[in-house]
Amino acid sequence: MLKHDARKLVQDRATTRYPKSVVTVLGKIIDLTHVGDWREDHIEQFFSTPTTVSKLEFLTNLEWHTVSRALKILLRDGVIKAHPQVKDSFGLNPETLQSFASKFLTLRSRSLDRKVLKAVRMKFTRNPNREAQQYDIHPVGCPCVCVPYFCSQPSTI
Repeated sequence: MLKHDARKLVQDRATTRYPKSVVTVLGKIIDLTHVGDWREDHIEQFFSTPTTVSKLEFLTNLEWHTVSRALKILLRDGVIKAHPQVKDSFGLNPETLQSFASKFLTLRSRSLDRKVLKAVRMKFTRNPNREAQQYDIHPVGCPCVCVPYFCSQPSTI
């Protein structure tokens, strides 16, 4: 995977699983990873430049304990791997990131849910001769102007 694709993957997938501080540290590790040719070289073959926790603290504008905790979390989950010979150098494992849920897919499914609910509401408002049934909901004192047997407020559905 190319470096810029890995950066996009972190912004999409890591935000669904980790807090913002962990995502920030992971993004900085990717930024510190130097590849030979950014058009062809894959990031999983390279490691970041050796950077201490205090330097990462300065670069990410986070506290020392937050950075060290984020590194422990990322190492434990296998998102990054430590260099076997160089201390404080990390490599990215994109396969682990790809297994996380996508932020945009979640947003898209919520949008689809809203569209389906809107279609159901429209079906009930288009058929004024329909008789009220047991599952129809219309709260007393509802501020909306809707058909008596079906409330169009999203909070009631």
